[in-house]
Amino acid sequence: MSFIGSSALSSLLVFAFIGIFFVAIGFFVVIPIIIGVALKGSLKKVAAIPTFDEYSRANPHLVNNGRVSCVKCNGSSIFLQRVATMPTSIISHHVCRTCGTALYRSTN
Repeated sequence: MSFIGSSALSSLLVFAFIGIFFVAIGFFVVIPIIIGVALKGSLKKVAAIPTFDEYSRANPHLVNNGRVSCVKCNGSSIFLQRVATMPTSIISHHVCRTCGTALYRSTN
């Protein structure tokens, strides 16, 4: 004697399969799309900061004898801020300690 009829059992299996199917779509399709969009946005922000060569060409009066000054406040105390870690490199911003302006980026 079974508690669930065969038609109820087959309906239950169909609903279970549909549920698993949509969970799989969410896991293998939707979540990677969300992660990709988030990474693309953060990489655009990283790329918006000029490289050292671009910074020195745009502001030659602020780069003298290996010393870099801030374009915003003319401060010369610069620190390194790691912003992204890639499999083969580390991307850092060189930031003015006085006003917090990101001056240029570098890759190690």
